[in-house]
Amino acid sequence: AARIIGPACRSLRRVLILEPPADAAALQIRSEYLKAFRPRFRPVRYGPHMRGPLEPSVARTFRGRSYSERLLASDILAYRLYGGTAKQLGHYWSLVRPYGPLQAQLDLAIAPQWGNTLNNVATARIPAGTTIYEGAAASQTTGVGHLPGGGSQIYIRYVDPSWFIPGS
Repeated sequence: AARIIGPACRSLRRVLILEPPADAAALQIRSEYLKAFRPRFRPVRYGPHMRGPLEPSVARTFRGRSYSERLLASDILAYRLYGGTAKQLGHYWSLVRPYGPLQAQLDLAIAPQWGNTLNNVATARIPAGTTIYEGAAASQTTGVGHLPGGGSQIYIRYVDPSWFIPGS
């Protein structure tokens, strides 16, 4: 029995925890699973000392390539500035509501040549059961100058459009 149960549990964990949910129903199943079997989930810290699950190009966007992986036990609000070539739906968010475009550009080190005008703010309710990767935004040196970064940055592999709060 142990030869069957062990692989089955690993497969269930992979489907419920590691893979992005296919739809809202899958997210609900993940949330219920976590409530029943994982009442506490401690963040796992990754960085130069321990390579994490994010691609190197994404890990580089965090200061020192250091970030935490956290499975949300409850819903959180996240904010995203967008405009120009940057769309409302994206992977990069912040836990801190921005004071304005300039502050966001400095804190999140968003270079003007990337095409994000930062004119709009989207607010989303990220549901319990979602895995986020959080840390300080890495600094950026551009042809125009230096952007210090250091602001709250989260990366979400799968963002469901239904999470957006209208009129935010």
